[in-house]
Amino acid sequence: MTLVVNNLTVAYGDVHALTNVSLSVERGEVCALMGRSGSGKSSLLRAAAGIVPMSSGTIRIGNRDISTLPIHERRIGLMFQSYALFPHLNVAENISFGISKDSGRDHRVSELLEMVDLTGFEERSVADLSGGEQQRVALARTLAPSPDVLFLDEPLGSLDTALRQALLADMGAIFATMDIPVIYVTHDPDEAFAIADSITVLDNGAVDAQGPPSSLWIAPPTVTTALLLDRESVVDAADLPAPVRGTRTGTVLVPTEAVQLAEAESRNVINATVRHVVFAGLTSRATVQCGNATLTLDTTANLSRDQRIDLIIDSTAVISLTNQRVLPS
Repeated sequence: MTLVVNNLTVAYGDVHALTNVSLSVERGEVCALMGRSGSGKSSLLRAAAGIVPMSSGTIRIGNRDISTLPIHERRIGLMFQSYALFPHLNVAENISFGISKDSGRDHRVSELLEMVDLTGFEERSVADLSGGEQQRVALARTLAPSPDVLFLDEPLGSLDTALRQALLADMGAIFATMDIPVIYVTHDPDEAFAIADSITVLDNGAVDAQGPPSSLWIAPPTVTTALLLDRESVVDAADLPAPVRGTRTGTVLVPTEAVQLAEAESRNVINATVRHVVFAGLTSRATVQCGNATLTLDTTANLSRDQRIDLIIDSTAVISLTNQRVLPS
């Protein structure tokens, strides 16, 4: 079944948290919902789950219109960054809390523990679990009632980098076995690229961009999306050297892959100055001053600060962006 949010508007008094937001998530699809703080991500989940009222719009799951249904009838699993486990209950009791007391309850708990790789943890106190194990219990509890849709609101935000990466891979494997729509809220583009089939970007309560992760990375349509996806070298076209700028005006993206060190025999080189260098394993990432623009260069060369270099910049790869948000200084 498909989750369809159509023209959703949510207002808190005179403040509009969401304005005419629409998105569609197919069964088995993971949609990463991204946006800056205050963009409306959590408001969308809460409104769809029935926690906060909608001002207008509709929400459908398959052929069911759930827009006016109470929370317990929407069949939506919602998991927050704060796992909110019950400290007085053990692992099995936490997971089974939302399951009706029938003959299949113990089997369902065992099934979920196997899914999240916690078989044998049934009697453990949740207070004795690591952060990653608690996250797995919270996910299992969310899935226990067999929801029609799964919402996750930055579920890995409180974990360290190594544990987050490991759990992200595990969650991706779990989602692959499920046949329901999943919305995964994150501000981290690496998480979105690792787990999502599609990305919806919100900005100021409205949809800024939607599409497959690869498409939004290669050609982000707006300044907001380019910056949110950590695309380097979002600059004012007027600050670029004329051969690179061409006839472009406004804000543009100069992809890092379009910037290369010139060879000795290269023509049409662009002069630049190295401002900062960060070692990144097999390569280094250099921030370079090119005209009045600051660009990013990935290179295996040994560069140093204030070094003068020559660049080749593929001007055909420069992307014009819309919605002229003020660039960070």
